[in-house]
Amino acid sequence: MRSVRNAAVAGATVLALALGTTTATAQESDAAETQAPSLSSQPNTSLNLEGDQDANGEDIFGSSKDLEDQPNWAKALYALTVLGTVGAFVGLIGGPLYNFVVHGPQA
Repeated sequence: MRSVRNAAVAGATVLALALGTTTATAQESDAAETQAPSLSSQPNTSLNLEGDQDANGEDIFGSSKDLEDQPNWAKALYALTVLGTVGAFVGLIGGPLYNFVVHGPQA
């Protein structure tokens, strides 16, 4: 019974976080507040991510991928997307498989 309560609390937390961030990102900002911050250092200069260039989503995620003309930040986010997908798949398959091997079918 305790694990059911823990699962319900975890599910409610995930739901609250997912819906809470969705409404926060959907809020529009005022035009007066959009001022460029004055940073003492430029964080994007040493990484060479080409942050001033636009990316084309069809070239990145389309059926025929063309990453040559895309900026470095788009390539990095695409690599993180692939890595996250692989990690989710390993967690989805590997976790229950490990649990079955270590604890047996009655766990």
